[in-house]
Amino acid sequence: MPSGSNGVNWTTLTSMPNRMKLRYCLLFLGLTAVLSHCKPEKNVDFKLRFKNVTGLKLQDGLTVDGLVIGEVTQINLAKDYSVIVSIKLKENQRLPLDSKFEIQSVNHLGEKEIQLQLGLSTVCIQPIDTLDGESETIVKSPFKDVKELLNSYGSKLSTSQHDSLLNEIERLRNIIDSTEALELK
Repeated sequence: MPSGSNGVNWTTLTSMPNRMKLRYCLLFLGLTAVLSHCKPEKNVDFKLRFKNVTGLKLQDGLTVDGLVIGEVTQINLAKDYSVIVSIKLKENQRLPLDSKFEIQSVNHLGEKEIQLQLGLSTVCIQPIDTLDGESETIVKSPFKDVKELLNSYGSKLSTSQHDSLLNEIERLRNIIDSTEALELK
């Protein structure tokens, strides 16, 4: 059987029915398209939309179970007054499209990160996607954390200092609650 310099048996290929050739070509093109679509890209960028990004800064991390897999590269205001956060993933990261993103506090100093809960979808996030994210409840939790810290270290303070600090925290919480109530009206 004659074969070309590249090892293809041209006699077999030319003797195939046209319908069979078409099937093989379509199969080849389909596989090429699927494999090129699934190929991990370097530094995939995508966007998240949030209502509130208080405390989030450029270069804050995108984490999965404490592992940093990306970072915040831009924070912009959209025309609808939502906040668009651009994310750059590290190499070869593929995220399911139904993943959940939430801004969370990293520590008691107010540092933030975007925590990712991976979804189950077989469709992956693409660079052109803008997904909705969630913000943590910012007002209530810091006061709870401060009270817990104060109570755990309260033995080093006098009773009057301890009570004075608790009263001040409660006063600040009430001011913020009343400000939120005015914003809602």
